[in-house]
Amino acid sequence: MAWDDPLPAPSRSGGFTPGVSAVTPPIAGLLNTSVKLGFINLSHVVGRPRLKGRGLSCGVKIPTLEEVLRELGSRVSYVIELKHGSDLYPGIEGKVINLVRRYGIKAKIASFDFDALERVRSIDESIEMGLIFIGKPRWFIEAARRLRAQWLQAEYRLVNEADVRAVHEAGLKIGVWTVNDADLALRMVKMGVDEVTTDNPSLILKALRSG
Repeated sequence: MAWDDPLPAPSRSGGFTPGVSAVTPPIAGLLNTSVKLGFINLSHVVGRPRLKGRGLSCGVKIPTLEEVLRELGSRVSYVIELKHGSDLYPGIEGKVINLVRRYGIKAKIASFDFDALERVRSIDESIEMGLIFIGKPRWFIEAARRLRAQWLQAEYRLVNEADVRAVHEAGLKIGVWTVNDADLALRMVKMGVDEVTTDNPSLILKALRSG
């Protein structure tokens, strides 16, 4: 696989981690799995700045999860979102964990499917996990504790300072999605969130560095 531009070095800014989503096609059992790659523009992954549905308007092939891991290796950390678990795609949790182990990468596995996360935890006792949900973060603290997850991944419009404080007091971290406005990202960071997912990391990083 060829890359159009050199990759930026992974870094952090004020404890904040931006990410950009890329969706893999249904290949090798990794159906509808998305990968959030911190500090990498989507153009570095597929040669285009945006995805449309499951394909690209220019016909460029979308890389599979394994192709991404093989190319980038440990140069970045990953958030791997399981869109659905074994109920739809038998064994997907184990397949993803096997890839994480094979390539020796730092990864967090996140999902709306809490049953899938429960299976992930039964396979791997130490991998980072994040619960994705729509609702107030404090409603999901007990679910995170039950699953032994470290992260809550919240829709940004439902997060306030009290939620962030409650999550941190529970010993958990909180990420928000999907923030594409620089001023909004700055407000989220000042609120104390630990991670922000965006479609435009270059814009957000520029705002953070100047703010």
